[in-house]
Amino acid sequence: MVHNKGGFKKKGGADTTPPTVVSTNPANNATKVTVQSNIQIVVSEGLDSVSVSRATVSLRAGSYKVPSTVTYDDVSRTITINPAGALWYDYKYTITISGVKDLAGNIMAQTTFSFTTYKNPFTRYIYYTALGLVSSYYTYTYDANGNMTRYVYYSGAGADGVWFTVDDVKYAESYYDTSF
Repeated sequence: MVHNKGGFKKKGGADTTPPTVVSTNPANNATKVTVQSNIQIVVSEGLDSVSVSRATVSLRAGSYKVPSTVTYDDVSRTITINPAGALWYDYKYTITISGVKDLAGNIMAQTTFSFTTYKNPFTRYIYYTALGLVSSYYTYTYDANGNMTRYVYYSGAGADGVWFTVDDVKYAESYYDTSF
């Protein structure tokens, strides 16, 4: 056998086997993935690095193509997608690989996998008056499984007259037991 930059071929025979995905991080259908995540795809053999780009490896949130950089490391045979910013909370992302080639020019079959990011543990919804002033807001807190554990409705700014400070007026507050 002759070494072929990350892949192997039989001596004297042409490489006719297209590359495949060996593993992904996060795994296909993973849930509760951090929003600060890079995506890594390990392939079965060395790739033509010119064929690895945002045009052939895409990260999407629905129909939105997420701004990111795509790199390839020949030594580890790993494609890395580095999103330009944090991903959205509680959202399904899909990665599609299409048109990537190995060193012999064999094209990898289109491959798709997906994952879902975790729910933001704290969410605030703000309501405004017609003049654009804050009129009230809700806060929601979630456990690691995405279950709401607490919500608070604030109906007015506190004595300091400033919203989003410790003395805001609580109108209602509820706790939920998710331990059962």
